[in-house]
Amino acid sequence: MKRIFSKFAIFFFFILVFLFLRSDNAFANVTITPDKDSIDETVLTVSVTFDNLIPGATYFVCNRQTINECIVGVHAPFVKMARIDANSEGTLSFTTICGGEEYTVKENCKAGRDWFYGGHTYGLALFNAKTKEQAAIAQFYVHYYFPELENENISISPDNPTPGSQITVSMSQKKLRQGGDDRNSYKLTLKNNAEGKHKSYDSNCTKITQTDTPVSIIVPKNPNELSAGSYTLSIKGCDKVDDIDFYEAQVIVDQTNGSVGELIKDPLLTDTQAANDETPLSPPPPPCATLGPNGSCKSVNTAIGQIGTDPTGFIKSIFSLILGFSGGIALLLIILSGYKLMESRGNPERLEGAKDQLTSAIIGLLFIIFSLVILQIIGVDILRIPGLGK
Repeated sequence: MKRIFSKFAIFFFFILVFLFLRSDNAFANVTITPDKDSIDETVLTVSVTFDNLIPGATYFVCNRQTINECIVGVHAPFVKMARIDANSEGTLSFTTICGGEEYTVKENCKAGRDWFYGGHTYGLALFNAKTKEQAAIAQFYVHYYFPELENENISISPDNPTPGSQITVSMSQKKLRQGGDDRNSYKLTLKNNAEGKHKSYDSNCTKITQTDTPVSIIVPKNPNELSAGSYTLSIKGCDKVDDIDFYEAQVIVDQTNGSVGELIKDPLLTDTQAANDETPLSPPPPPCATLGPNGSCKSVNTAIGQIGTDPTGFIKSIFSLILGFSGGIALLLIILSGYKLMESRGNPERLEGAKDQLTSAIIGLLFIIFSLVILQIIGVDILRIPGLGK
């Protein structure tokens, strides 16, 4: 009989552990197409797939740029979020994701109106609608697209610029940046390297279509305007949002020793800096259960219930857990003592032992019941522990 009772107790213990540790969350796998390294401004749409989700579970999908914005959105009204169910295989797919307002992503994309901006990271976050815990986040960086130089060589003429000459750069691009003519138009700037006020020159914006035929851009606009000196020649975009320096070369204008240096791609390291400045992926945020008025998390969900994050809430949460756990142990000891009394069969030693254990369990249970009064006297009046006052 004792063996049966012991096995039942162990089985009951494991059932409790399973119920406590059972999770309604799954950390999803993320697949982004095309590959992250090949996503640039010429890509119109991106496909994002989440798998390894709970089949049939409901999730909230957030299209904000940063994780923190999504966390606040989960507890606030679900603005710019969508509620969607995972299929029977635990998969959610978004086949046509494009750039939206404020560097967010969206569906229902339209060519010429929705596009990705280079130098930015776009994100799509997934939250379990029941627990509000983050299941996964898909992030990808959009690289700038750099127009190709003619024959992949320097294409600047003349090779030996002299005062009064015009500098011509021949360019072509095999792909188009999404967003229209302004995002595929380029200009030249010729800045004097000498200190002090010196005249610099700009060309007109010139549109370059998707063709192998190079297009020429000329600076200065008027002939016989360029004076001798050392200049920095820059190939810039005409888009008001992304007018970055795509290429740069050093130019010497001289009557006899003029020269043109090699074109340097991304001289200001704009694309590299933007990629490195983005916040790296971090572990999933804590499963916040209660959000404060300022967006801070007041309590988090755990396998053993909600735990407060501030000192007062933490102490109260831990104390409640200890009381519940101690009361459960006392109850089990009382049941075990009753079983021993029934099994003693008149044996004085076993009967006395069962009575002592029952008495101790009842006294311990009474101490637990009146522990609040004891804690009030010791914890508040004597030790003054924060969070235990009235």
